[in-house]
Amino acid sequence: MLTKFKISSGELARLNYERYHYPCPLVQKRLHSIYIKAMSGLSNEDVGNFTDAHRNSISEWAKVYQQGGFDALLIVKHGTNTSLLENHASSIDELFTERTSSKYWRSDYKN
Repeated sequence: MLTKFKISSGELARLNYERYHYPCPLVQKRLHSIYIKAMSGLSNEDVGNFTDAHRNSISEWAKVYQQGGFDALLIVKHGTNTSLLENHASSIDELFTERTSSKYWRSDYKN
């Protein structure tokens, strides 16, 4: 599907810069794809071939961009789960440090 973008030159410049400098590779791919789509007007499939992304991803990113703008492309919802053990990190670290101290590694140590 061909999606036409009306993007200002300032927004294009921002996309162009951030597609190489944004710290998250997934966001870089999104920005790169939207930049190519805006500059070339290629189909989602062709943009996907250039950026190694599925045409459905290009379509979704284009929709996200049109609805929420540049900042919407920066939102990453993957990998945001936290472990239940996170609340106990300091006590786990203390226990690990204690158990790896030299007294536990002596040959004459009895449990």
